[in-house]
Amino acid sequence: MASQFWRYEPRKNYTNDFKLRMAKLASKPEAGVTHIIREHGINDNLIFKWLCL
Repeated sequence: MASQFWRYEPRKNYTNDFKLRMAKLASKPEAGVTHIIREHGINDNLIFKWLCL
């Protein structure tokens, strides 16, 4: 059974308001998703997951 000792930092919990703001920013036609994820320190997979919700 694999342990999760490799994870040194706890997972980040984002509020629903933050998720909604990021999804709105990323869904704008002129928005650069790469710029948004770098600016806010978010994983790119999360942004696309939040856009699908």
